[in-house]
Amino acid sequence: YVNLGIAAATPRGLIVPNVKDAQSLNMRELARALEKIETHRPSVLYSVPTLYNAMLNDDTIATRDLSSLRVGVSAAEALPPEVWRRWHKRTDTEILDGVGSTEMLHIYCSNRPGEVRLGTSGHPVPGYEVELWFGTMAPRGTAIRPLTARRSSASCRRRSGSASSSA
Repeated sequence: YVNLGIAAATPRGLIVPNVKDAQSLNMRELARALEKIETHRPSVLYSVPTLYNAMLNDDTIATRDLSSLRVGVSAAEALPPEVWRRWHKRTDTEILDGVGSTEMLHIYCSNRPGEVRLGTSGHPVPGYEVELWFGTMAPRGTAIRPLTARRSSASCRRRSGSASSSA
């Protein structure tokens, strides 16, 4: 079974929205999230870029009442700037793209409301330290600089002997 979910820490605790048996659903069925938004009227939408894009490509999006939304949160894959632009145009809300991991319990680096820079993962979330790793972790001959959460009150500290530069 494949379940699509994203863990998100909120002031009210950890939440993990989940689409069960996602392997048996096509993109149109996944995009039915629009119906759920209309029915349940959330103010914050936690999703992944693929689902934001599926909702934008749903034929019914123009007629949906999405006015309850204040902001979107995205992680699990890079948010394409064009998806952000289209979502913002349709809903007049920002999607805060971030990067995180299960081991760190949630997003540890994220854009913030009013400070979104498209194509980036923003700034470290308060309470987390992050590092940009160079050298042996990056594929030879590339400019890739992997971002790794180093420490938080929610994680165990684990370090490698590789050279690093704090961010």
